[in-house]
Amino acid sequence: MQNTIKRLVILGLTLVCFFFVHSEANAQLNISSDKSSLQIGQSATITATSGIGSGNVFFKQSPTSGGSFSPGVCTTTGGLMSTTCSVQFYPTATGTFIISGAITINGQTTQSQSATNPRITVTQNTSGTPTLSGVLVDSTPPSIYQGDQVELKITATPIPTGGPTVFISSPTLGNIGTCIINTTAGGICTSGFGPIRLNTGIEGTHDINFSTTSWPNYTGTVSGIVKMTVLKTITNPPVLDICIPPKIKTSTGTCIDPSTISNSYTYLAPLSEEKSFDPTQDNALSKYINLVVKIAIGIAAVLAVIMIVMGGIQYMTSELISSKEEGKKRITNAILGLLIALGAYLILFTINPNLLKLDVPIPVTSIGYDEEEDYQPILDNSRTAVPTSGIIANCPLGVTRTTTANGFSFISCKDIADKVKQMIEDAARANITLTGGGFRTAAEQIAVRKRNCGTTQYDIYEKPSRNCNPQTARPGRSVHESGKAFDLKCNGTIINWDRNPKNARFGYHPETKVCFDWLKANASRYGLYNLPSENWHWSVNGK
Repeated sequence: MQNTIKRLVILGLTLVCFFFVHSEANAQLNISSDKSSLQIGQSATITATSGIGSGNVFFKQSPTSGGSFSPGVCTTTGGLMSTTCSVQFYPTATGTFIISGAITINGQTTQSQSATNPRITVTQNTSGTPTLSGVLVDSTPPSIYQGDQVELKITATPIPTGGPTVFISSPTLGNIGTCIINTTAGGICTSGFGPIRLNTGIEGTHDINFSTTSWPNYTGTVSGIVKMTVLKTITNPPVLDICIPPKIKTSTGTCIDPSTISNSYTYLAPLSEEKSFDPTQDNALSKYINLVVKIAIGIAAVLAVIMIVMGGIQYMTSELISSKEEGKKRITNAILGLLIALGAYLILFTINPNLLKLDVPIPVTSIGYDEEEDYQPILDNSRTAVPTSGIIANCPLGVTRTTTANGFSFISCKDIADKVKQMIEDAARANITLTGGGFRTAAEQIAVRKRNCGTTQYDIYEKPSRNCNPQTARPGRSVHESGKAFDLKCNGTIINWDRNPKNARFGYHPETKVCFDWLKANASRYGLYNLPSENWHWSVNGK
């Protein structure tokens, strides 16, 4: 038993001595680098290795300027006998750098061994001469006119370190401003005041110069130039002396819509009590026949008188018995025909005047079309919700959510999202605030049909959209379901100002006309057109 205890004590002392010796040996801090040479724009991984426990390692370089560490401090981690941590070293100047460090463990600070501190040689980036390139972005391409909003985008190649400042000016436009190369945004030059906008008020071609003399580790000026040609805005464009169909030109030279012309025909000489005849009125054919009957009786009377006169002349001027008999017969037949015509009219009128009215009811058939519906089904036999992202029918690129600069978020088909975003932002710059909804799922379209058309199976899926209030496309045929239509509001109020009786349930808001007028003048530039029966509905095809 005593031997066993002695052995354990000896073992414990041995372990204590081992750990003490090992701890002293590893109290040193060793710094290493994965690279011994770098170019400007590259980085090296610096690793610190210490003994037992963990601590914060602080790094420094000699000379002290011309580089940086990211992060500046690291905490060693690892096993019981050895701990490590790493940082990245980014040089900003050429030369030879000695990397060292210090670690704090249990309140004691230990410097790294100078003999083992790594040396890194940094040289100039040899990837090529730095360049600045610029491009003009016009809000209304392809040509730039006076008053257009034009932005200048400058890009640096290769991406420099330190973010040099670029000065922008023009011989004709004067000093434009400055921007700073963003090293974390692909080398794009950004301004603290937003996009770099150019003055387009002066007609002509302008040289836009941009340059910097503070490119890191490069002696000389890095510059670029773009040319901006501004065309004169035509305030009073020439007017063609033609009428745009379906309008036609009148004898006075004005253009009118044929649908506004009256269908009535005014007789050159009035017939009976009728002054004119309108073929579009109800039972127009029967009224026309009744008028013809009265005219026929009058013509019969005139012909009878003529025949009587002719028979009398023949009777008086002829000496032949046969001619006199023929004249008497002509007179008799004329009087008999006149009596038959008048007698038939008098008998019918005496029995019942309505017998002389020929009312032939011809039902009027209305051939209508649903303005709001896309006649190529958008969803094939779909009665379930469609996704709010990804590919859907009539929108091969899929739908996406877009947020404008003024915070309005909407879902639409990807191929029109950018144009609609630009339209809403341009409207905001004109003090026109547009909001509203765009994309609808099939389930949402069904809910709208139930609200506007009825709740039966027929109401939801078969009733023509023109019979709904307001008209609402059948599920699977709405342009909303392809993300290519929008119901817009003006300052939060639905655009509805023209007092259309079918849209009365939404209320009349004359204050929204200012938004409608702006859309009517500008929406087509962004690919949107109005459904004439709904002030608020704008889509890629006007349905």
